[in-house]
Amino acid sequence: MPNRNLWFGTGIHLCLAEWYGTGTTRLVHPLETWEKYTEGSMQVIRVELDKGNGVEAEWVDAIELGKAMLTGYLEKYGKDEQWDFIATERSGSIRIPDRSGSPIVRYAYTFDGVFRNVESGGFRLLETKTAAAIVTGHLPMDTQAGSYWAIASWELRKLGLLGPKERIEGITYNFLRKAMPDERPKHPVSGESCNLPTKDHFLTALADAGAKEAILESDPNSTVPLAKAKVVDLKATAEMMGLVVVGDPSKNQPKPLFHREFVRRTAKERNRQLRRIADETEWMNAVRDGNLPITKTNRSNGVDACHYGCEFYDMCGLHESGGDWELVRDMMFTVQDPYADHRKSAHMEV
Repeated sequence: MPNRNLWFGTGIHLCLAEWYGTGTTRLVHPLETWEKYTEGSMQVIRVELDKGNGVEAEWVDAIELGKAMLTGYLEKYGKDEQWDFIATERSGSIRIPDRSGSPIVRYAYTFDGVFRNVESGGFRLLETKTAAAIVTGHLPMDTQAGSYWAIASWELRKLGLLGPKERIEGITYNFLRKAMPDERPKHPVSGESCNLPTKDHFLTALADAGAKEAILESDPNSTVPLAKAKVVDLKATAEMMGLVVVGDPSKNQPKPLFHREFVRRTAKERNRQLRRIADETEWMNAVRDGNLPITKTNRSNGVDACHYGCEFYDMCGLHESGGDWELVRDMMFTVQDPYADHRKSAHMEV
């Protein structure tokens, strides 16, 4: 059973890579790439929908969700002309030594992008995240993007994309929240999501615009004094006058759909990241050799992972209760190499 979240995130990353390309001139429109990527696919994905009375989780068409997210992304950020890309989706590998200095692992990587900030002149690593919720508290200690950053300057100098004294100063995190846009009417000034307008809202807006009568919705050739008009007539009159009438701002405002945050990294952090890669490799080798037991964990990056987003939820529950979890495994899953693309791009042996 394919991981729908992985499939979805991979598609969004591909769309942005094709869009940004290299330099400041943008290339293939994200919606064009998304259409090709999702052709023939039928996927649903669970998202949060902002309702007038709070947030609800629902299953939505993944293709339509991607279209909405990419459309909103372009509306918010435009062409990002301040980003001068020197690389997108750059893959490779590098040997990492252990504490004694001997090579212990070949670390495969794929950078989402590396760009020069035209405004500051500094080089930055781009890390795009598609997530159900935008969480940023852990970013200064993020090990995934931190590991990419730790080797990026060295690798890009080898490729001639960075000068001998140039370095990547940190990571720009680029969040796209997996959620459909809030369809509630927006306040024309504050941009807040509003409740539906009442009769009083229409009366105030029409009176402020100088109207004294409302046109009947059922008979456009007839009018009625504003105070005696029905809501449907007031609404029709406002539309004919080109007035945008909204209700009071809702108490439940939508969470941001997009967020960017720059995290600066230091040389000491680079050394710590490389040491962590080597140490974790020693730990994994000990598990493979049978010197340490294999254990499960129900937590990921400090966030409870036992929810609808985990593809192994049902199988794990059977395992915990002593049920026939192998039957579910054999029926629902196939063995795959999750690093196949990395190995191919990095010319690695399995």
